Amino acid sequence: MRAVVLFLIIIIALKCDDDDDDAPTCTNAKGEKVENGTKWIDRGYVKQCIHIENEKQSGTATIIVACLSRYYQEIPINTEMTVRGKKFKCEKNGNITSLVEVH
Repeated sequence: MRAVVLFLIIIIALKCDDDDDDAPTCTNAKGEKVENGTKWIDRGYVKQCIHIENEKQSGTATIIVACLSRYYQEIPINTEMTVRGKKFKCEKNGNITSLVEVH
């Protein structure tokens, strides 16, 4: 059995447009529209991984931006997220952070 990794998930409630369940439209915390991404995850699309830094965290964290059950989730770098049997994680290579599917 894999070791359990504890990590902080910050959930920010966001609005999703349910007019078209196959292609929901999301807004971020500032109310700005977020375009659909390319990877399907639980009725939403992963958009990108974004660097965030603040005084409460040492170093840089990364988030997966997705319209997931009307929420965005913040996931630290290299933390795996399993959705509907597929594993995803954010990876940082230099200054580039990308979402990858774990096989």
